[in-house]
Amino acid sequence: MSKEKKGGFFKKMKIRYVSGPQSLDIKPSGMSRHMGVEFAMGELMELNALLGRIVYADDMLLSMIPFYEQGAFLMCPVNAQEEVKKLVKESGGFVSQKRSAEAVAEFLTKVYPKWRNKHGLVHSIYFDKDGVIWEAERLKENLPFLKIIAEYIKNCEGPYTAHPPISIATGASRESTMKVLEYIQLNKRNIPAKFHREKPPFAWPPVIFEEGCLAFDPVTGKTTDLTDEKYGVFPLGFQRIIASINKLGQEINKRVPEINGQLGSDCKIVTKEKSGYTLDLPFGVRGSLEELRKAHALIYRNIQNLIGEGMEFAGLFTREELKSEE
Repeated sequence: MSKEKKGGFFKKMKIRYVSGPQSLDIKPSGMSRHMGVEFAMGELMELNALLGRIVYADDMLLSMIPFYEQGAFLMCPVNAQEEVKKLVKESGGFVSQKRSAEAVAEFLTKVYPKWRNKHGLVHSIYFDKDGVIWEAERLKENLPFLKIIAEYIKNCEGPYTAHPPISIATGASRESTMKVLEYIQLNKRNIPAKFHREKPPFAWPPVIFEEGCLAFDPVTGKTTDLTDEKYGVFPLGFQRIIASINKLGQEINKRVPEINGQLGSDCKIVTKEKSGYTLDLPFGVRGSLEELRKAHALIYRNIQNLIGEGMEFAGLFTREELKSEE
């Protein structure tokens, strides 16, 4: 995609209100982590048109679809949305019967070495963070599998092998992403020396986070800010939209204590540098669609007078569905 085309596309960006199974996200429309992966492959690694030769693993449909449309091989854990499982099965991908980090460890060590005989070799494997490679509330259960993933990294054979490199593509903030990298030991010390390079083209796929806005190279420890005008991925107007979202987030934050009181739980605010505002839902409501509907409707009732009519609604529930719960 040319810079001119990207600029024209993003001039039409609006603010989106995205109700998800884990959070409420308010962010610019048109953002997609797959664009960050595409940029990293094409510009930071000098590899073009490779999204069809990676494995992408996720548990949410919205972030899975762009990779599906680009022809990536798909994988998901058993805790993925049912729509995700259906999409992965229809595409010939792998649906694990195990959760999150255990499913990832299974795919890396047992499934992919056999699966590649049918599907072909891939350049690298990208995992979403929350719900796939990481579940903070199940950390003790997942520690053995996080160690398996770390061991896999140490013994990586390289792109287009039975043991391709792994990375992360996520909407998470810098702080939470870096915490996960510590647990799976994705860093210069554990990445085999043959994959070390100090400048592009990098030998190890960068970590993509904040919905494709930032790319972190685990070997050099450097972060590339894709919202920088020189890259042509985001226009100048993007910064204005983010500033507007941050201002809205400040107003929402004032109402979070009241929201938590009504929920009888604890919604947590996640600060992101580039990709908008996130209000994480309490773990207790995440397993039931009905509970999610009630929680999102409650949040909407508390902040609806802050939400402009021109805002786009996406995710699990439409504006009308949230209003109907009043």
